[in-house]
Amino acid sequence: MLLALDVGNTNTTLGLYRLEGEEINASAPDGTRPDLAAHWRVTTHRTQTVDEYGVLFVKLFEGETNTRVLIILDMSGSMNYGSGEVKKSDYAKMLASCLTYFAYHQRDAVGLLTFDDAVRDHIPASRRTGQLHTLLHHIEHAVPAKGTEFKKPLHFLGEVLSRRGIVIFISDFYDEPANILAGLKILKAKGNDIAIETLEICHEGLEIE
Repeated sequence: MLLALDVGNTNTTLGLYRLEGEEINASAPDGTRPDLAAHWRVTTHRTQTVDEYGVLFVKLFEGETNTRVLIILDMSGSMNYGSGEVKKSDYAKMLASCLTYFAYHQRDAVGLLTFDDAVRDHIPASRRTGQLHTLLHHIEHAVPAKGTEFKKPLHFLGEVLSRRGIVIFISDFYDEPANILAGLKILKAKGNDIAIETLEICHEGLEIE
């Protein structure tokens, strides 16, 4: 990676480039020039120290490169079934907890949405102190209830999500396919990457696809 700075009297422009080789040729054709990964423009302050600018640049870099992860956990009534003493909701909560823990510790901003036939809990993605404890607490105390309706939570997310990221669904998807697909299209249209974990009860036990 190469960090290039253009310091002006009023603004400072930064460019972060990906390099495949060690040498840079500014006159090379566009196809062989370094790839611009991110760029920013900040106000130049003559009284600001080098260390203060360094802290600012690190925050800009982390905000651009770290992923925003949202776990969507289905806590509708159908998740209250399972094989023996283990229910679908138990596996769903264990999976949600593991994904939350790993994403947070690789410095990603993590959030949570639980739903049944409406949005029950929504914790926006964040890296703030205490976020991991808050998320795990809500996952642990989530209890299946009521019916399932995908339209409401997915339309809600389509309105409140301002930045694209990774959206992970953990559900048995016990709803009309048209309702599910309509909501997923809203999130996909905003540029989100969508991962789906389907929980299904079969004769042999619980399958996760």
